Amino acid sequence: MHLILEGIIPRTFHLWVSEAKEKKRSPESARSRAGDPAKSAVDDLAGLGADIKNCAHDVPAALARSPEDVYLHYRSYRAHNWFDFLQLFVHPLLVGRAPIEVRTNLALLAQIYSVATQEQIPRTELQFLERAVHRFVLSYEHIYTDPTICTSNLHGILHLGDCVKNCGPAWAYWQFTMEKTCGNVVSWLRGSKLKDENLANAILLNEQVNLLRWIHPDVCLSWEDTFLQQSTYSTTTGLTDQVKHPPAFTAEQLHVLLAYIDIEPQSAIGNEVRNQLQQEAVRFRKYHANSEDIVTSSIDGSGQHSRCRQYVRCLNNKNERYFGEVDLLLSFSWESRNEDLALVRVFQNVLYSETDDELFGRVQGLRNRETYLACIPVTEIECTIGIFANSFTGMEYILDRNWIDYGCKTTFDVNLQKLALNG
Repeated sequence: MHLILEGIIPRTFHLWVSEAKEKKRSPESARSRAGDPAKSAVDDLAGLGADIKNCAHDVPAALARSPEDVYLHYRSYRAHNWFDFLQLFVHPLLVGRAPIEVRTNLALLAQIYSVATQEQIPRTELQFLERAVHRFVLSYEHIYTDPTICTSNLHGILHLGDCVKNCGPAWAYWQFTMEKTCGNVVSWLRGSKLKDENLANAILLNEQVNLLRWIHPDVCLSWEDTFLQQSTYSTTTGLTDQVKHPPAFTAEQLHVLLAYIDIEPQSAIGNEVRNQLQQEAVRFRKYHANSEDIVTSSIDGSGQHSRCRQYVRCLNNKNERYFGEVDLLLSFSWESRNEDLALVRVFQNVLYSETDDELFGRVQGLRNRETYLACIPVTEIECTIGIFANSFTGMEYILDRNWIDYGCKTTFDVNLQKLALNG
C-alpha cells in the first residue's frame, strides 16, 4: 500500500504545508494556485503536529509507535507514521482546522485502506471498495484543483479494486516485506572487500541457523530456547509481575471492592473483609489482555503514578462497552474463590461519533474527563486504548484499534454523493 502511505498521504500533507506557507506570504497567490481555499485550506498545522507529539504518554505502543510532530518531521515520516496519522490522529485533529469535505475525503481513504488490507474480503466489501476508490478520486480532484496533484498514485488507486479482485488482499503482495528483507541483506554486509562472497556466506549461515532445529532436533541453541519461552509467555492472558509488598488501599478503593463483593462496609463482616483485603490481596503490575495488549496499572509498585497512563476498553456481561483508566490490578481470595480484579476509573459521557458527520472511525469523543471508580473482573478488559486532545477545539478523544464497530459507511456514501452533485 505504498501508493497510499508513501504516496497520496505525504503528497496531501505537503500540499497543505505549501498552501499554508503561500497563504502566509501572498493570499492571492495561494488562491490562484490551489483553487477555492475554503475547500482545501487546513489551519494551524503547527498545532496539529504538537497535538500528536503531546499524546506520547497517553497512547500505548500497541496503537502508535513514538508519535512525532508531523509538521516538523513530515519529510522523515515513514509508512508506519503515516499509517498512524491516517487511521488514528488526523480525523479528530482536523475538527475545527479543516472543512468537512477534506475530513470526509480522508475518512474515506482510511476506510479504503482498512478494507483492502483485511485478512479476508467478502464480496460486499469488495463492491464497496470498487465504488469507494472512484468516489475518493472524484472528491479529491474536487477539493484540490491544482493539476500537480494528479500523480500516478492517484491514478493507481483507481485500480485497487481490480488488484484485490484478481490477486487478493493488498497485504498478500505489498512490498513492505521485501523492503524488510533488503534491510536485512544490507545489515549482513561487512567490510569493503569481497562483498559478494561475504553476502553469500551470511545468507548461507542465516538459513543454516533457521533450519537447525529440523536438521538436528536434539540440538537447540540456548538463546532460541529463551526466545521461544518469551514468545509463548507473551501470548498467554492473565496477571503478571507481582508486587511483593501488600497494596495500600484508599478509602474509596476499599468501599468499591466491598461493594463488588456485595458486603455492607459498616457491618462486622465488612470490617473483617477490609482487614483481609489489606493483608492478603496481591498486587500485580501487568495484565496480558491478548497477544497484542499488555495493560499496566497507572500506579506503580512504589505508589507513584507511572509515566504512561494506561487506558482500556472493557466489555461487561451485558455487551456494553465502556472506557477508563486502570488504577490497580489485584488478586483476592474470598469464600473459596479467587478473584482477579481491576479497579478502573470509568469515563462518563463518551460519544461514539460526532453528530454532524460521524467521521472518526477508530476514535470516540470525550465530553469531559469526569470519572467514577468501578471494580471489574480483569477478563472484562478487551484492549488498551489511547487518549489525546485537539488543542484547537479543546476536545479530548479516545483512540480505539477496532474502529469497524463504530464505522459508518452510509455517512461516507451520503456525503460523497452530495460532493458529486455539487461538483
